[in-house]
Amino acid sequence: MAAEQAGRIINIVSHAGVYRWPTASAYSVAKSALIKFTENVAVEAKSTRIKLFAYHPGILIGAGLVSNLQETVVEPGSAHANLLDWVEEQRLAGNSVTPTHSAQHILALASGRYDALNGRYITVHDDLQRLLAQGPLIHCSDALTLRLSPIDFSEPTDL
Repeated sequence: MAAEQAGRIINIVSHAGVYRWPTASAYSVAKSALIKFTENVAVEAKSTRIKLFAYHPGILIGAGLVSNLQETVVEPGSAHANLLDWVEEQRLAGNSVTPTHSAQHILALASGRYDALNGRYITVHDDLQRLLAQGPLIHCSDALTLRLSPIDFSEPTDL
């Protein structure tokens, strides 16, 4: 890629890197670092045709972390048991996806059609066409990136 100055890097990340996941701190922090790494390298590679995406593949029943957890014997009430319960709740609520569905998103990102979303955090649940249409707004607002929310002290509060 460096020699050609072109290509796509799709880093597999997780919502755990964006939201708190106290029972999986090391996993959560590692995924957060990979999301931020994606943002930084995307800026560093701006003068090239190398594009990067931080991609959350969703809760894949029967694959990845979920599969590994399901194969583990857990003690009832333990952090692992609670995590498995949460995964099952998500599956029953329709929040899981098939590996095929997630792979289709990865192939779409790899195609080059969505290069305008370079450096962004994308999930399997995102409508890529809709995001692409909002590309300028996404870039000028720093949407789909990890940022602190500033505090506005100019407005009085009743706290």
